[in-house]
Amino acid sequence: MMGWQGRFAVLIAAAVPSFTGWPLTCLGTPVVPGLSEGWLAYMLVVNILAALCCGRRRYADILAMAALITTPVVYGGAAVAWVWAMATGSAAPLEGAHYLKLCANMLTVVPLALALVAQVPFQRIEQGLLEDGRGVGRRQKALMIILRVFTHIVYFVIPNILEIVREERFGAQTDPTVPHVRWARLRRLLIDLSVEAICASIRYIPLWAVEIAALPEPETVRKKQDDSSNASTLGGRTGK
Repeated sequence: MMGWQGRFAVLIAAAVPSFTGWPLTCLGTPVVPGLSEGWLAYMLVVNILAALCCGRRRYADILAMAALITTPVVYGGAAVAWVWAMATGSAAPLEGAHYLKLCANMLTVVPLALALVAQVPFQRIEQGLLEDGRGVGRRQKALMIILRVFTHIVYFVIPNILEIVREERFGAQTDPTVPHVRWARLRRLLIDLSVEAICASIRYIPLWAVEIAALPEPETVRKKQDDSSNASTLGGRTGK
């Protein structure tokens, strides 16, 4: 069974083509306008690796979150471009190939990034810092805040957001299907998701900051050890 370091290294290696473009440029034959054979294969490989490294249940959450991020960006961008074309009287057609390529890119990069974050055992690293008898320095305290925020987002914020989406979807079954009602519901859902994500992500930061700031620093630990050593030495001499 591969450890988290090995899975993290595999996903890092899988991220190289998205930065360098190689070997995607070697398979540039378009399957459809905007989506080449290379990007299609790369998207499938990345998502398969993410599923293998994260497990079926966590990968399902990652894929759902990637879809939630991709949908408003792609369709929102297309809608803004269409409105701008109508407002300016431009006769230029919408670049469907551009938005298809953007969608494929996001459905590749976003799951890969979320899978990378999910591999890091934040709680184990934080526990190791807390159990270090030498104290916790300022950089380590900052690292602990970052670890807690990431852990909270990955294991609490994202599942709660997905739960909101599920409830909205089930509750929408009895709603009218008039187009303007659907758009109003979508707009309300995106606002609710944004507010929930921001509030849930920063909710406990002040409490964590106070708790972590109270941890003893290495200087304090060394001073206590020196005082204890001096007291023991003085007690031994007095006993003699």
